[in-house]
Amino acid sequence: MTKPSSTLANAIQLMDCFSKDEPYLGVREAARMTGISSSTTGRVLASLKELGLLVQDMETRQYAWRERCWPGQKSTPPRWMSGE
Repeated sequence: MTKPSSTLANAIQLMDCFSKDEPYLGVREAARMTGISSSTTGRVLASLKELGLLVQDMETRQYAWRERCWPGQKSTPPRWMSGE
């Protein structure tokens, strides 16, 4: 089996950081949670926002899932990556 691209692996790690307990995350907070550099984290989160998966509060600069991605979840995705 081929190794997944590091960009894809980083995106999946970052996507899994969001939960009902932590629905809003800033770049530094997400970077700390994953061990991914802040610059890479910022680029990946910005890409997920550009793709319409995340929204960003321009006042706090924090990211959250778009509600349309996870209907009925109030912008918090299911923790499908960890089996919750």
